[in-house]
Amino acid sequence: MRRIASDTFGGLEMKAKRVLLTTVVAVVATIALAIGATASVAANGHQHVQSSPQVYDATTAEYATNWNWYFTTSPGAYHWYLFKSTGVIYAHNESSGAGSIQVPGNVYYWKEQNHSDHVLGWDVYYCC
Repeated sequence: MRRIASDTFGGLEMKAKRVLLTTVVAVVATIALAIGATASVAANGHQHVQSSPQVYDATTAEYATNWNWYFTTSPGAYHWYLFKSTGVIYAHNESSGAGSIQVPGNVYYWKEQNHSDHVLGWDVYYCC
């Protein structure tokens, strides 16, 4: 009689562990889907970026396919970069004017290094 009670309890314990494991897997899958869905929604906005001579500044990382930037100060020489969120440079160039780039949908951030002799500022727009 004792053995039957032990087996029954053991079977219930295994069933509870399976239910718990199934629940954990379902929660993890739901979170993964939610993260994936959030990451694929393109941002639509702009940020102000400003730096002193020889200093870098950057936007936050955003999911977008179009990036455009315009001076908010008098123009000057600078180097711009478009990084993937992984830190890999996707594109870059020297410039002294406004710019734009179209890219495959991904999470990027725009970064600049001021090569002028005065403070430079940009409004950086991203979308779609």
